[in-house]
Amino acid sequence: MFRIAMRALVTGGAGFIGSHLIDELVDAGYEVKIIDNLSSGDLNLISHQTEAGNVEFVNAVYETEYFPLPLFFRVGLSGELIKTESLTLAYGVDALHPNDNTEYLNFGLELDYRKLIFIRGGLPSFYKQDKIEGPSFGIGMNYLINRTSTLLTIDYSLSDYGPLGEVKRLNIGFSF
Repeated sequence: MFRIAMRALVTGGAGFIGSHLIDELVDAGYEVKIIDNLSSGDLNLISHQTEAGNVEFVNAVYETEYFPLPLFFRVGLSGELIKTESLTLAYGVDALHPNDNTEYLNFGLELDYRKLIFIRGGLPSFYKQDKIEGPSFGIGMNYLINRTSTLLTIDYSLSDYGPLGEVKRLNIGFSF
Protein backbone atom coordinates (compact mmCIF):
# COMPACT_ATOMS: atom_id res chain seq x y z
CA MET A 1 0.00 0.00 0.00
CA PHE A 2 1.27 3.46 -0.83
CA ARG A 3 0.71 6.76 0.98
CA ILE A 4 0.01 10.06 -0.76
CA ALA A 5 1.87 12.90 0.90
CA MET A 6 -0.35 15.69 2.11
CA ARG A 7 1.27 19.08 1.62
CA ALA A 8 0.35 22.55 2.87
CA LEU A 9 1.69 25.99 2.04
CA VAL A 10 1.17 28.58 4.78
CA THR A 11 1.83 32.25 4.10
CA GLY A 12 2.46 34.30 7.22
CA GLY A 13 3.17 31.14 9.17
CA ALA A 14 5.61 32.75 11.62
CA GLY A 15 2.85 34.80 13.25
CA PHE A 16 0.78 33.85 16.27
CA ILE A 17 -2.16 32.32 14.36
CA GLY A 18 0.04 30.84 11.61
CA SER A 19 2.34 29.09 14.12
CA HIS A 20 -0.63 27.37 15.78
CA LEU A 21 -1.98 26.36 12.36
CA ILE A 22 1.40 24.84 11.51
CA ASP A 23 1.42 22.82 14.76
CA GLU A 24 -2.00 21.41 13.85
CA LEU A 25 -0.96 20.61 10.27
CA VAL A 26 2.22 18.82 11.38
CA ASP A 27 0.25 16.82 13.97
CA ALA A 28 -2.18 15.82 11.19
CA GLY A 29 0.72 14.50 9.07
CA TYR A 30 1.14 17.30 6.53
CA GLU A 31 4.42 18.33 4.95
CA VAL A 32 4.41 22.08 5.58
CA LYS A 33 6.18 24.90 3.78
CA ILE A 34 6.05 28.38 5.32
CA ILE A 35 6.46 31.61 3.38
CA ASP A 36 6.87 34.66 5.62
CA ASN A 37 8.82 37.90 5.43
CA LEU A 38 8.89 38.20 9.24
CA SER A 39 7.44 41.73 9.09
CA SER A 40 5.12 40.87 11.97
CA GLY A 41 6.10 37.27 12.69
CA ASP A 42 8.81 35.73 14.84
CA LEU A 43 10.99 32.71 14.07
CA ASN A 44 10.86 31.72 17.75
CA LEU A 45 7.20 30.78 17.31
CA ILE A 46 8.04 28.06 14.77
CA SER A 47 11.61 27.19 15.79
CA HIS A 48 10.53 23.92 17.46
CA GLN A 49 9.06 22.77 14.12
CA THR A 50 11.93 23.96 11.90
CA GLU A 51 14.61 22.47 14.19
CA ALA A 52 12.80 19.11 14.21
CA GLY A 53 12.75 19.15 10.41
CA ASN A 54 8.96 19.06 10.26
CA VAL A 55 8.58 22.22 8.19
CA GLU A 56 10.49 24.19 5.59
CA PHE A 57 10.74 27.96 6.12
CA VAL A 58 11.21 30.37 3.22
CA ASN A 59 11.95 34.00 4.12
CA ALA A 60 10.21 35.73 1.24
CA VAL A 61 7.50 38.17 0.26
CA TYR A 62 4.76 36.63 -1.85
CA GLU A 63 3.31 39.28 -4.14
CA THR A 64 1.19 39.42 -7.21
CA GLU A 65 1.04 42.23 -9.73
CA TYR A 66 -1.29 45.09 -8.94
CA PHE A 67 -4.35 45.35 -11.16
CA PRO A 68 -7.04 47.94 -10.42
CA LEU A 69 -10.59 46.68 -10.48
CA PRO A 70 -12.27 47.56 -13.78
CA LEU A 71 -15.10 49.78 -12.60
CA PHE A 72 -17.33 52.07 -14.61
CA PHE A 73 -20.24 54.43 -14.18
CA ARG A 74 -23.04 54.05 -16.70
CA VAL A 75 -26.07 56.22 -17.37
CA GLY A 76 -28.58 55.65 -20.14
CA LEU A 77 -31.63 57.05 -21.81
CA SER A 78 -34.18 55.31 -23.99
CA GLY A 79 -37.55 56.06 -25.49
CA GLU A 80 -39.76 55.88 -28.52
CA LEU A 81 -39.38 58.34 -31.38
CA ILE A 82 -42.38 57.00 -33.29
CA LYS A 83 -45.24 55.00 -31.84
CA THR A 84 -48.28 54.06 -33.89
CA GLU A 85 -50.56 51.05 -33.80
CA SER A 86 -48.38 49.12 -36.23
CA LEU A 87 -44.95 50.77 -36.04
CA THR A 88 -42.57 51.71 -33.24
CA LEU A 89 -39.14 53.29 -33.55
CA ALA A 90 -37.23 53.06 -30.28
CA TYR A 91 -33.82 54.48 -29.40
CA GLY A 92 -31.26 53.89 -26.71
CA VAL A 93 -28.19 55.89 -25.70
CA ASP A 94 -25.87 55.19 -22.85
CA ALA A 95 -22.74 56.96 -21.65
CA LEU A 96 -19.95 55.08 -19.89
CA HIS A 97 -17.15 56.38 -17.69
CA PRO A 98 -14.67 53.51 -17.07
CA ASN A 99 -11.80 53.97 -14.62
CA ASP A 100 -9.33 52.34 -17.02
CA ASN A 101 -10.25 53.92 -20.38
CA THR A 102 -11.80 56.98 -22.00
CA GLU A 103 -15.45 57.88 -21.75
CA TYR A 104 -17.64 56.71 -24.61
CA LEU A 105 -21.21 56.45 -25.84
CA ASN A 106 -23.34 53.64 -27.27
CA PHE A 107 -26.23 54.36 -29.67
CA GLY A 108 -28.97 52.05 -30.88
CA LEU A 109 -32.25 52.04 -32.82
CA GLU A 110 -34.96 49.41 -33.22
CA LEU A 111 -37.82 49.49 -35.71
CA ASP A 112 -40.71 47.25 -34.70
CA TYR A 113 -43.56 46.32 -37.04
CA ARG A 114 -46.60 44.98 -35.11
CA LYS A 115 -44.35 43.23 -32.56
CA LEU A 116 -43.66 40.68 -35.29
CA ILE A 117 -40.66 41.93 -37.26
CA PHE A 118 -37.74 43.93 -35.90
CA ILE A 119 -34.84 45.74 -37.56
CA ARG A 120 -32.01 46.91 -35.31
CA GLY A 121 -28.83 48.94 -35.64
CA GLY A 122 -26.27 50.26 -33.22
CA LEU A 123 -22.98 52.03 -32.87
CA PRO A 124 -21.00 50.93 -29.80
CA SER A 125 -17.97 52.59 -28.23
CA PHE A 126 -18.43 56.00 -29.87
CA TYR A 127 -15.47 58.24 -28.81
CA LYS A 128 -13.61 55.29 -27.22
CA GLN A 129 -9.86 55.29 -27.82
CA ASP A 130 -8.40 52.22 -29.59
CA LYS A 131 -11.82 50.71 -30.16
CA ILE A 132 -12.24 47.72 -32.41
CA GLU A 133 -16.04 47.53 -32.34
CA GLY A 134 -17.87 48.79 -35.36
CA PRO A 135 -21.55 49.09 -36.21
CA SER A 136 -24.00 46.29 -35.42
CA PHE A 137 -27.08 45.34 -37.40
CA GLY A 138 -29.81 42.84 -36.71
CA ILE A 139 -33.22 41.51 -37.62
CA GLY A 140 -35.73 39.59 -35.57
CA MET A 141 -39.06 37.88 -35.80
CA ASN A 142 -41.73 36.78 -33.34
CA TYR A 143 -44.07 34.01 -34.42
CA LEU A 144 -47.06 32.85 -32.39
CA ILE A 145 -47.45 29.12 -32.97
CA ASN A 146 -51.03 28.31 -34.07
CA ARG A 147 -53.58 27.38 -31.43
CA THR A 148 -51.06 27.73 -28.60
CA SER A 149 -49.67 30.51 -26.46
CA THR A 150 -46.13 29.55 -27.46
CA LEU A 151 -44.10 32.36 -28.99
CA LEU A 152 -41.14 31.51 -31.20
CA THR A 153 -38.49 34.25 -31.33
CA ILE A 154 -35.69 34.29 -33.91
CA ASP A 155 -32.98 36.98 -33.88
CA TYR A 156 -29.93 37.40 -36.12
CA SER A 157 -27.23 40.03 -35.70
CA LEU A 158 -24.00 40.99 -37.40
CA SER A 159 -21.30 42.99 -35.59
CA ASP A 160 -18.03 44.32 -36.95
CA TYR A 161 -15.03 43.75 -34.65
CA GLY A 162 -12.35 45.21 -36.90
CA PRO A 163 -9.25 43.00 -36.85
CA LEU A 164 -11.23 40.13 -35.33
CA GLY A 165 -13.68 40.09 -38.23
CA GLU A 166 -17.43 39.95 -38.22
CA VAL A 167 -19.37 38.25 -35.43
CA LYS A 168 -22.68 36.69 -36.39
CA ARG A 169 -25.24 35.62 -33.81
CA LEU A 170 -28.39 33.56 -34.18
CA ASN A 171 -30.76 33.27 -31.22
CA ILE A 172 -33.82 31.07 -31.11
CA GLY A 173 -36.16 31.24 -28.16
CA PHE A 174 -39.49 29.94 -27.00
CA SER A 175 -41.87 31.63 -24.56
CA PHE A 176 -44.70 29.59 -23.08
